[in-house]
Amino acid sequence: MEVEIVDPQLLDYYGTRHPRERYYCQFGLNPAWRSPLEEAGLIVAGIDAAVRIMRLAEHPFFVLSLFVPQTSSSPDNPHPLVVAFVRAACING
Repeated sequence: MEVEIVDPQLLDYYGTRHPRERYYCQFGLNPAWRSPLEEAGLIVAGIDAAVRIMRLAEHPFFVLSLFVPQTSSSPDNPHPLVVAFVRAACING
């Protein structure tokens, strides 16, 4: 499914505003929880019909997704979120 990246930091990770991701469910964030989660410091980073990706604003790498990026990652073609995680771990580790 196509996700729209709406967060500049994640756009830097992906390099495209409309990546395709594999979903194994049709779950999404309950809209009633969006405002409380944003008030707690989470940023909506990717959407389709629902919120699919969020990140914690003040953390070097804390990304929540409703898909599993490592399933579409390989040594020759790593997923952008896997690459971003490894980079954050190397810089902040």
